[in-house]
Formats: sequence, C-alpha cells, structure tokens
Amino acid sequence: MKSNSFNILAAGFLDGTIALYDNKSKYAKREFVKDNNSLLINLFTPDNEYYMIAGYESGDIKFWDMRNFKDPFKSFKILDGNVTSIDSQDCGKLLIGGSLDSVKVMNFTGDEISHINYDGLLGQRLAPVSCLSLHKYKPSLAVATTDAFMTVYSGNIKG
Repeated sequence: MKSNSFNILAAGFLDGTIALYDNKSKYAKREFVKDNNSLLINLFTPDNEYYMIAGYESGDIKFWDMRNFKDPFKSFKILDGNVTSIDSQDCGKLLIGGSLDSVKVMNFTGDEISHINYDGLLGQRLAPVSCLSLHKYKPSLAVATTDAFMTVYSGNIKG
C-alpha cells in the first residue's frame, strides 16, 4: 500500500514482518516484526498520513504510527483466530474480517457494526470464507466461500 504524501511503500510478509520502503531510495526505511502471525492486510489511514493499519491471521488489528514502531498505539481483535480474509473501507472507516464460520464488520475504533454467523441451514454447515470485499463507497459487502459461492450483502445508511 502506498502513502500519497511521503512516497512510502509498505510490504507485509507471512511471518508478520512489515517493511517500509522510501521510493526515493533503494533501501528499506524501517522493518519490524511484532507478531508471528501471517499478515493479511496492510493499509494507510485516510485521516493521518503517518498511521498504518495491519490485520493478522490471528484476528488482531493493529494501528501503527510510522514515526515510532515500538508498539502499536491501538489494537483490538476483529475475530478469534483462523481469520482467512480482512478488508477495509476508508470512506466509512470500516474493517471486515472473515473466518471459518463468521464475518464481522467493525469500525476503526473497534466497535462491532455487524456479525454474520455461517452456522448453516437445517444443520448443514456452510463453507469457510475464502475472500471478501467492501464496496469503496457504498454499504455493500461481497463474501466468497471455499465451495465457490458468493453472497452480496447490502445495507441502508440512515442519517
């Protein structure tokens, strides 16, 4: 993910490492490992060019200040373990996580907006979530499962 203001490129790796590269030089600006879980998402926040969000397979969401990588300044769990996919929507400041049996939508402060359980119909278990995506501007969500089905959820925003 590229930060517009500073020409910084962030790359996340399966071992939990995040490397920041300055496009003006050939070397990593900073590199750190804070979690032994696989990184699923890495993005910059629209409100502050120094802030970066990392989402991990363990369900942890961590907010980092790129000027100081000692500890995240905010963190919360989107789901408990075995998270298969995480996505975000900047304009609505939403994060979504999918796991083997559920999908959860949260805002950037960690408050739960919605929770969809994949318990199945008449005792039949549905397949695990393989990928998901939020529409960039609308309250719409597409969820695909490992059995090649896709479901689109849409909501109304009152206000």
